[in-house]
Amino acid sequence: MNRKAIPVIVLACLALMLAVSPGETAFASSQRQANQGITVVPVNGDTVFTSTVLNIEDLAGSQTIDGKIYPAGFAAKEVQFIGNGVRVKGHDYGQASVCFAFPTSENGWVGNVYQWNGEKWNKLATTLVNNGENTPTGCANFYGSGELALLGGYAGPAEVAQPLPSCIDPDGEDVREGYYSVFPMPGIVGEDGGVLVAGYSFYTFSGSGSSPVIVPNIPVEAWIKGATPDDVIVVVQGHGSGISNALGATDVLVKFKQIKEGDFGFTLHVVVDGKCQVDFHWLE
Repeated sequence: MNRKAIPVIVLACLALMLAVSPGETAFASSQRQANQGITVVPVNGDTVFTSTVLNIEDLAGSQTIDGKIYPAGFAAKEVQFIGNGVRVKGHDYGQASVCFAFPTSENGWVGNVYQWNGEKWNKLATTLVNNGENTPTGCANFYGSGELALLGGYAGPAEVAQPLPSCIDPDGEDVREGYYSVFPMPGIVGEDGGVLVAGYSFYTFSGSGSSPVIVPNIPVEAWIKGATPDDVIVVVQGHGSGISNALGATDVLVKFKQIKEGDFGFTLHVVVDGKCQVDFHWLE
């Protein structure tokens, strides 16, 4: 090779490298560097396009309120940018996927991927996935070019549902203020196809022990949790709610019919006033 041609080749390569700025890629994979936390890849259609990671102040879909930058079209503090955004160009046909690193999702933050259409941010169906490096990532598929960003905010720690305490045993001696005793009262409701339909009402008591007091107008919910075997009973009304009348008994909440002879068992689950719960196990 002519030694004089080497500098010319080097300069040509340098010019080609400068043609694609350090902030974007133009390959089929179109992936950003890992430390940016954003990747854009083709799904179908166009496989060659550019994706440029932008600071939020450089996004067209941003606005400044009281000196702070928020997504355009939202009230201050309604939602915010969770990290940088990305601008995609040259993706005119088909579908692509964008993923944003979302480590704060483990600390009470929630968010979705949005796409700026020139007037507003449109929320995309977003899936929280793991990228294989134990880093939560919010991903969504999108069409066309434009700006994309992860928008959301802090929702606080997830609340863990606490189980209701057990209702007072009406035969016991424990008394807890604000909780109740409850007693199921079986009876015949009617007939269905020649088969008697049984039902349960419930008495509600305040206190326990030797002299519990019947208390009317206490909300009760009750339903059958399970039956063994499955083909032994047919649940006509599996759950419901009723209010104790003046005598302290609810309307019939649970109705069922036996469809064959033999022993069968089931469990009535009862919740009283949303404050306590108790199971009654029946085997006949």
